[in-house]
Amino acid sequence: MIQRCTAIMAQYPEDDEMGSPIGNIRCYSDFNRDGERDILDATAIQRYLIGM
Repeated sequence: MIQRCTAIMAQYPEDDEMGSPIGNIRCYSDFNRDGERDILDATAIQRYLIGM
């Protein structure tokens, strides 16, 4: 989904936005907490899932 949204092939679901931000994270899909939702988040999630 992150890759599709980055490529403008889809839109992030409304429930991706957090009601009250924690630190500098405002979206659940901002996995690396850099303030952007991009391919780096998709890669970080994939690496996390395989234990890297």
